[in-house]
Amino acid sequence: MSLWIETKIEVAIAHRQYNVPCEDKCANLHGHNLKILIEIEGEPDPITGYIIDFKEVKELIKSKFDHKTVLNQRDETMIDTLLSINQPVYELPYNPTCENISKHIWDLIKRNFVNADITTIKITVWENRDSKATYIS
Repeated sequence: MSLWIETKIEVAIAHRQYNVPCEDKCANLHGHNLKILIEIEGEPDPITGYIIDFKEVKELIKSKFDHKTVLNQRDETMIDTLLSINQPVYELPYNPTCENISKHIWDLIKRNFVNADITTIKITVWENRDSKATYIS
């Protein structure tokens, strides 16, 4: 038997790609309203009836990303500048591309819900209505 659940989350982020050519417009700080679809295959807990609690997943993702500037941890000048004016920053060990964010969210769920009986996690992140990245494992 296969049981899938899904939830959608929207987060507002600012980001830029670190160490890309200056003529690449993604090298500049800019914003997106990311749409995130989280699909999880697994078995419900016999006591709660949940594979995973949607509320907990949403709180986790929003606490990391929503209304934050998401930057590569090597982008030290930008990070220091933003923190010096009390702006929230979320650091990643890689550039905050749509591809890397989808994989990072997968990692967050895997690490934070270790007791859940999860078979597969599929994360799709839309940067805009035409561009998305999906990570599944």
